[in-house]
Amino acid sequence: MGHVPRTIRRALAQFIEEVGADSVVIVWTKTRRGITSTHEATFGNEYACKGALESVLDDWTQPEAYEEDDEDGDSGS
Repeated sequence: MGHVPRTIRRALAQFIEEVGADSVVIVWTKTRRGITSTHEATFGNEYACKGALESVLDDWTQPEAYEEDDEDGDSGS
């Protein structure tokens, strides 16, 4: 996990305990002197964490144009 601040470790441990998580990925950004850096903390099996990130990325990058067509009742035919 590398160096993770104590506050993050405590939050991670509490979250794992309360929801019974098998894997957890926390991502945060910091801006210092106008430069933004990204940090992460993970817990659990490396493959489970990677799979969770891939799933989130897939969800965020799906085109939403099809959802707009469905709203007006057009089935595309």
